[in-house]
Amino acid sequence: MQSAKDVDMKTVNELLELFMRQAQLERAMKQPGGARVVEERELHAVREKIAAVPESMKRDRLASR
Repeated sequence: MQSAKDVDMKTVNELLELFMRQAQLERAMKQPGGARVVEERELHAVREKIAAVPESMKRDRLASR
């Protein structure tokens, strides 16, 4: 059984991965030739996942790292 701390760390790690992937995709879109349609769709999906996490949770979890 997972403890609350384990779940919190998993959430923090997932958020960090999403933020890093979002930044990576945004950089790719700014490069000459831009990003492919697949990357643009992935960027939208990543943004939706981030938006689904409550702001207070994002602030609390990331501030605690």
